[in-house]
Amino acid sequence: MQPMKTVQDVEYVEASAGEVYAPNSKLIPCTSRFVSVAAYEWALRHCEKPTYVDMSEPVRVVLTFHDRSTLTDHGNRMGASGGTPREQAERMCALAVAKNWTGIEFNGSPDFLRVAFAQALRLNLPVHVQNDEQRALLAEMEAMRNTPKPLTRSALAAKLDTRAGQSVPSPRLRSRRLPAP
Repeated sequence: MQPMKTVQDVEYVEASAGEVYAPNSKLIPCTSRFVSVAAYEWALRHCEKPTYVDMSEPVRVVLTFHDRSTLTDHGNRMGASGGTPREQAERMCALAVAKNWTGIEFNGSPDFLRVAFAQALRLNLPVHVQNDEQRALLAEMEAMRNTPKPLTRSALAAKLDTRAGQSVPSPRLRSRRLPAP
């Protein structure tokens, strides 16, 4: 298994002229606190690509997406507005993993927390809870994650289709004559 890459592994190349990024995005150097536009795009490669990256303030970076939802990176914390809870959670967790954070803490509605905890668990990102309600929700999400799911016909068919595409020798049936009574 290959080690997971972080933003430190990405070549920091600023966006070329004519792109939709902030014209002054080159003012903030890449540091452990903030990264380049290319590194943000790399970090969010499994999510939607930002349509605008505002690096005009030295204390935060605001990433805006096609639906006008935003993700604000304050260096050691993040905030999201707009979009669905799933999009917010995916973006925050992806950036946290890419920035090589050792854990993450969430605030928000129970619906958002449920989605965010599930996403963090999927990425093996440790979740730090703030209260007993979050602790109970996280325990519930971990239990659901560890519970085996029953195999449905469609899931079995998909598994068999996947195996058929691989070069696995198929079992051979031999017919045998039974002795006459």
